[in-house]
Amino acid sequence: MGELKSTKQKLDEMFGITDGKTVDDFLDGLNLDAQKIEDTMSSIDDGVKAQMKQIDECSKGIMENPGDSVLQIKTMDDSLKQVEDLVVLAKGIFKHIYESVMASDLIDSELVQSLANLMEGIHLNIQEFISLYRDKANFVNKIKTLVFQQQQKKELMRIKHEYDMEKLKFKDGP
Repeated sequence: MGELKSTKQKLDEMFGITDGKTVDDFLDGLNLDAQKIEDTMSSIDDGVKAQMKQIDECSKGIMENPGDSVLQIKTMDDSLKQVEDLVVLAKGIFKHIYESVMASDLIDSELVQSLANLMEGIHLNIQEFISLYRDKANFVNKIKTLVFQQQQKKELMRIKHEYDMEKLKFKDGP
């Protein structure tokens, strides 16, 4: 019986199970890590949605008050940068899960299957985030172009007005 205990202890040590924990405790800990990953992905998803909403609000602000367009465009650029950072974070989580599975000596088909499903979900989220990012980046670029064109028109109108005023001075002139 003592030999069985030492073999069990050796196996526990090999799997990194210490302090009187059982294999079930170890696997439950892995499930908790999966839950933490799902919670993190959920918060990333919420963050992406919040930034997309911020971009939409800024575009409405530009239409309602064109005088603040530079500030609104800066806010939209910042929101796009934050979405980009969230995508990089999601990719890091995906890579971490992959490396954890590859480095683990414990190969449990159910665990690998559940992590594969989790990775598939993360992949789909990343794909959606990138698609949203591209769409919003194109939208922001169009708004920037429209604002720039509007500023050019205003500048041309100002120059034309100055020119017309000079013509009037010379006409009424000496």
